[in-house]
Amino acid sequence: MKNKGQERPSRAGVRAVFSGWILESVFRLLRWRAGLQTRNVQVDDHRWVYLEGGKGESILFVPGFGMEKDGWGRFLMPFSKSYHLVVPDLPGFGESSRLPSANYGVSTQVERLHRFVETIGLRSFHLLGVSLGGYISGCYASQYPEKVKSLALMDTAGIESRIPSYAMQLYRKEGKIVLLYRTIFWKAGYPKFRQGRSFCGERMT
Repeated sequence: MKNKGQERPSRAGVRAVFSGWILESVFRLLRWRAGLQTRNVQVDDHRWVYLEGGKGESILFVPGFGMEKDGWGRFLMPFSKSYHLVVPDLPGFGESSRLPSANYGVSTQVERLHRFVETIGLRSFHLLGVSLGGYISGCYASQYPEKVKSLALMDTAGIESRIPSYAMQLYRKEGKIVLLYRTIFWKAGYPKFRQGRSFCGERMT
């Protein structure tokens, strides 16, 4: 017999906790198989959390908008056999810190990324970015070419099509990003885009 005021956990709540445990277990397994360890470092006013492992030339993986370091999944495993991998959560996302008053625009993130690689001692590296991470990586390579051995961009943002898609038209007209999930986390305040003209000047706050 339960006490007054004591509520039985809902099935939905139990399922959510169990699903989260399974997902974290999968992430841990993938990190282990890729030989990656979780590390963190304070860079200026942000704490960076990242995965690191492997030996050889370095590859820096830059994730897309809303993507976390574990989102690369099995993609990292073949690389870790021959390369030293650095896989961060960008400031504002994942386990890295996010400050309410900070600017998370592309140009600002490029400078934060540079301070990060300087802090952890990466002299030169291969740079791979996806989506927004591709946008940041392209700008980084143009500003710090001496650091980048090679550049790989996957489905990169920041390159406009001659014929704007419906999603881009809606974004320009109403500021809506239709490709993002609307969940309880959206209310917590993910960064929002502000449209810009310069390739490396797009702002996100």
